[in-house]
Amino acid sequence: MSKKKIKLIFFINAYSDYLDDFISYIKFFFEIKVILKNLNTKNTYYKNLIDKEIYNTKSDYNVKKEITKYEPDFVIIGGYRHKLASKLINICTKKNIKYLFWMERINLNFYLKIFLFKFFYRNRLKNSDGILAIGNQAVKFFRKFHNNTYSLPYNIDVKKFKKTKLQNKLKLLYIGQLISRKGISSILDSFNFLEKNILENIQCTFVGNGPLKKKISNKIRKYNFIKLVNFKSRRELIKIYSQHNILLFPSKYDGWGVVPMEAMSSKMALIISKNCGIVEYLNNKKNAFIVEPNSKDISKAIRYYFYNPSKINIHGENNLKLIEKSLMNSKNSSKIFFSIINKLSSTKK
Repeated sequence: MSKKKIKLIFFINAYSDYLDDFISYIKFFFEIKVILKNLNTKNTYYKNLIDKEIYNTKSDYNVKKEITKYEPDFVIIGGYRHKLASKLINICTKKNIKYLFWMERINLNFYLKIFLFKFFYRNRLKNSDGILAIGNQAVKFFRKFHNNTYSLPYNIDVKKFKKTKLQNKLKLLYIGQLISRKGISSILDSFNFLEKNILENIQCTFVGNGPLKKKISNKIRKYNFIKLVNFKSRRELIKIYSQHNILLFPSKYDGWGVVPMEAMSSKMALIISKNCGIVEYLNNKKNAFIVEPNSKDISKAIRYYFYNPSKINIHGENNLKLIEKSLMNSKNSSKIFFSIINKLSSTKK
């Protein structure tokens, strides 16, 4: 007789391709249900979107009824500010159900946010059964609130991505929201610091939508090597990644960075801000050029790869090897997650 699977229920703000990858792996170990705040199908490709597993909350959603009927062994809450967090904690406490938070690191530059977090939310974390932290920096921060804090970064199915082929020209790529926080203006201004011979031998593609779209369009008039493409599904992005060799990701702040993981899986080199959580896995000039999120540093990085073209392939190869072995690969993170849940299931509530 086969052993009964542990039942998990995830409460997540929005479904995503990387969550789809993770769920696809762990569903072989557990019985799973995912409850979403938003189901935005235009922004992702749902290969494993199964009606009996994935649900979208509505205005009349009854979370108590959901938990009572499903009888989960664990509740996974995506973020300490999830709109159902308070209700879920109360229900889990009364029904003696274990619950975990899955969270990104806090931006340490925002002192007020840290103060509010410590003042209002520390008991939420302290009284939980553990925290799944997005990376080691997040582990370091959240372990102050709970000893059962484990590193479980965002992760993707690496094997889904095509690998970039050797190319003679620098083919730069930005993918994401066209907003200030992502460093769009710094990318555009970095071209002002580059020599003519470099500008004549590079390409730069922006993929996404947002308020800075017009600014990019205006820049195309000056620099004809810039290309602007509307947001694409992951299926389309996989092809776009494979046609470029360097990712631009100079965010002013990013809790982690899913796009860099996808670029690494595509064997690309990275020009990336030091303020992105994922840089804890990277080594400057070994698999990436890590920059301050400003135009001069970005231009310096572009210049470095232009005059050291062999480094592009070397860094791309190093990135692929790194992500295949790391917890950013869903194949590996699913095994760690399995061990975490098994460990916590054997402890008393």
